[in-house]
Amino acid sequence: MIQIGPLYTFDKQSVISLLEKHGEYLPFEINTIKNKAHYRGLSFWQHWLPCNLHIDSLVYVAKEDTQVLGFLALGRLDKVPNSWRIEQLIIHPEHRHRGIANELINFISAIYGSQGVRSFNFEVDLNNSTGLRLLANKGFSKQAEISYYLKGDNFSPAGLSSISITKAKLADKTKILELYQLSLPYRLREIYGFLATPTNHTPIFELNYAYLFSSINNLNHSIWILNDLKRNILQFCAQIFQFEQNTYLIEFNIHPGFTDNFDSFYQEIVKLILNNHQCQAAKHPGELKLIFKTYDYQPALLNLVKSDNHNILKTNILLIQEHWSKCKTQQKFTNPLSPNLSPITKPAVFMPKSPTDFC
Repeated sequence: MIQIGPLYTFDKQSVISLLEKHGEYLPFEINTIKNKAHYRGLSFWQHWLPCNLHIDSLVYVAKEDTQVLGFLALGRLDKVPNSWRIEQLIIHPEHRHRGIANELINFISAIYGSQGVRSFNFEVDLNNSTGLRLLANKGFSKQAEISYYLKGDNFSPAGLSSISITKAKLADKTKILELYQLSLPYRLREIYGFLATPTNHTPIFELNYAYLFSSINNLNHSIWILNDLKRNILQFCAQIFQFEQNTYLIEFNIHPGFTDNFDSFYQEIVKLILNNHQCQAAKHPGELKLIFKTYDYQPALLNLVKSDNHNILKTNILLIQEHWSKCKTQQKFTNPLSPNLSPITKPAVFMPKSPTDFC
């Protein structure tokens, strides 16, 4: 009999071995998995807390006679209230086509959906036809394409620029969240619940403070912004993740009203990383690699990476299951004329008491 429950420490090694057997990962995905694998078995206690109190991703395993057949890793989606991300869904190769993945999704949908979670996100490889078909049957629909581009050579120093980027401070948190919401297409803002008073519903711990408190000379987990002081609004934002000594992952948020100026911001971010790499070259020699995470609703960024002849590494499909959000709010109908109407004491139409009264 297959049982589903949180991952405990004694099953951690079985989960790690499943991860090592599963497919090919990008460099930053491998780094993330290695970092999380060491402590995932210690976060099982969160399973008994409300999901809004979880501080770390949680892993649920499917077991049969103490053997781990598969697992699902679930984490909070950054900067989005009441939405969670499926980080990994992996089934043992010898136990596929038994409905295990289906049951794992049903399990987390029942637990988290009943606690007010609006949607579940999952990035699936474009070539994973089996996974795409499974998730489509579970109510997931395509919302965007996410592509990763690699720039690993031909770094030329950018010329003088009229813009000045700054590192984000804690006081910029609200503006960063607002920019993130504005950068999304209308459909995604609707799914995430950002259409009415968006920032008021965002928990304070949604924005990872490790980005904001990293030292100025270390680009590891930092956020850089271009602030329009006249309009009191952020034009662009770049999150930089250094997952290896000379390899960086960059994700942009672009205000739809300032796309004409994005080229300068993009060049400043590249120059910032290039200068930092040159300063560290004596201690950490090696080739500089930049990986850009792009969305199909970011034409300004896509045009730049394509014009620079970046190499595409991988394309994922962003799938979202949103049926929970459609049944959470029930609106009660009230007739505005009802207070002015007198109660009806007699039926408006004569109704016979018996069938014989019709004759």
